[in-house]
Amino acid sequence: MMSRFASFFGRGAGNEGENEQTHAPAPAPAPVPHQQQPHRHHSQQQASHRQPAPPPQGKASASTGNRPRSGSSGNSGSSRHKTGKRRGTSKTGPPAGGLSPRSVSALAKLEDFAHDADALEKLLAGVELCLQDYPRTPRARLLEAKDQIAQMNGNLEKLQYNGVDSIITAELESGKEKAKEKRKALNQRCDSLRERILQNSRDLARMLTAGAGK
Repeated sequence: MMSRFASFFGRGAGNEGENEQTHAPAPAPAPVPHQQQPHRHHSQQQASHRQPAPPPQGKASASTGNRPRSGSSGNSGSSRHKTGKRRGTSKTGPPAGGLSPRSVSALAKLEDFAHDADALEKLLAGVELCLQDYPRTPRARLLEAKDQIAQMNGNLEKLQYNGVDSIITAELESGKEKAKEKRKALNQRCDSLRERILQNSRDLARMLTAGAGK
């Protein structure tokens, strides 16, 4: 009897245990750890691995002292040195030979006047050759030579009085003596050309009066 009662209560206890297990609420799920935390920690480790910690203050100052910055006196001195070289080779610097810009300009003008005198002398030589062929020179050619002589005389006046004499050597300093010599030589050359022009003009007038080349 007792065994039957114990077995009855044993089954009842077992059923109650089963009911408790069946109707008991499900346990709450355990909190899942955040998935980005280890990833963030891993990225921080990578960042710390990529960017090393700055050196101590003493080492940084020592390394900085070995390498002068862009605004240091060493670089500024070298830039000044380079600038000095550029100024020496620039067009605005003093020209070769130690001549001032005013002297260079005056000498260049005198050189141009010398070329103009060369052109006049060449043209005058052609007229003189024509007159040397007299009396075989046609009258038309003599009349043409007369016009050329008159034109050469006017050009020579402009060259000497408006060109060569316009160079004031007293205002020059570095190239004063050289400009004076060139100016004097050009004036002498113009005087010589004038004498030749006047002489050829007289000879040509005599030929035309005598009726040469008819």
